[in-house]
Amino acid sequence: MSVNSKIAERSLHRARGFLEYSTDRDSESLLTQLSFDRRFKDTFARADARTAIRQRTATEVGFDFGVEAFSSMIGLMLSACPDTVVPPPLIKRFVQQVESCRRKGRYSFFVDVPEFAADTDCTAMAAGALYEHGLISVAELASSSEALLRASASDPCSLRNTRPSKGEVHPHVLLVYWEDTDRRVLPRARRHDAVACANALYTLSLLEAPSTPVESEVMDATIRYVSHHLNSRRYLSGTRYYPSPEAFLYAASRLCARFGRFSELFTSALRREISAAPGRLTEDPLNLALSIISASNVGMMAGQAQRRERLARLQRNDGSWPAAPYYRMGRFQVYFGSPLITTLFAARAMQADCAGHLATDPLRKKGDTESCPAI
Repeated sequence: MSVNSKIAERSLHRARGFLEYSTDRDSESLLTQLSFDRRFKDTFARADARTAIRQRTATEVGFDFGVEAFSSMIGLMLSACPDTVVPPPLIKRFVQQVESCRRKGRYSFFVDVPEFAADTDCTAMAAGALYEHGLISVAELASSSEALLRASASDPCSLRNTRPSKGEVHPHVLLVYWEDTDRRVLPRARRHDAVACANALYTLSLLEAPSTPVESEVMDATIRYVSHHLNSRRYLSGTRYYPSPEAFLYAASRLCARFGRFSELFTSALRREISAAPGRLTEDPLNLALSIISASNVGMMAGQAQRRERLARLQRNDGSWPAAPYYRMGRFQVYFGSPLITTLFAARAMQADCAGHLATDPLRKKGDTESCPAI
């Protein structure tokens, strides 16, 4: 065993200890921290979020922040490989949290906030992860996928629960929010997010090819949107809901790792952009972890051992890595993160490239990788 392998093994052992400890603590310990500061120096709890936003922005957000399920969606996504270090009891807790925010084939960010609309990003993350864990059927995955395809920007007229769009709306590209939500839900503007689009493409691609011209048009338009975001380098500014460029590179690289179609489309550009990333990473463990995983997803092995060694040096004594902003609110600059989220990504990055196999996947298409679900 090489020195670098020993470092990674020790780091994973400590990370596993932290994750086991997290499993034994009450559910509040698994929730994210919030901050107005991208460096996460000053944080506040979700129970204080409505007041904190009002005091800082003189704006009423319109709802109390409830229990969020997005962290559990991330945990499920990252633990779909057979070699995961995430303990089974913690995976079970993730599943319970995700299933509690299901709304007729759609999934929402919060478990218990009816005013907050279900969205395509959460739906794609949740349905895809549940399917890759073998916890929902092909029919249930198809139901969520059909819902995703109905979220495209096809009608130029704003509907009842949609604010006028701010920024360009691209025909047939998937939107973040549906336009047919019930009356309890606060109105949402028509918006795209390139990371959410990439996550949706991943889940949609788990099924057979679209069966209708309209579905094909939505897929093709969304692929073009993600491709333009990558090749124009717009991703360097982050997206509305994901502040870091690495979040987009990671989401796009997952597509390449799992599906031959996307590997042909994106791999060359992703390798170019990932190679240019080191100057952005500095001492940020979350972005470093995302970059390591992205590089593995597109077959970039050079320098990975050194990057993992660097990531191991950023690990804390309790086995965790510190909180950093992975996603944010769109309307307000409120960032979400936690030691749990960073540790889930970092532990995945510290592992050797995923070499397991899907037990059974009746929908595997020609050209798709035989490896386990992309991380």
